[in-house]
Amino acid sequence: MHCVGRVKQALMGLAGVSDAVVEVGSASVKFDETKLSKQDIEAAVKKAGYKATAS
Repeated sequence: MHCVGRVKQALMGLAGVSDAVVEVGSASVKFDETKLSKQDIEAAVKKAGYKATAS
């Protein structure tokens, strides 16, 4: 699987993520802040094997 697909799969697998648009070098994630934090999203991307910094 391509890196974009791996990251999108990791993000969409998180409870609370409603949408994720992933491109090489960036991602935009819509999520429920009552269920997830930016740190949770960073951790999922890192667990998939990629670097992440939420802004």
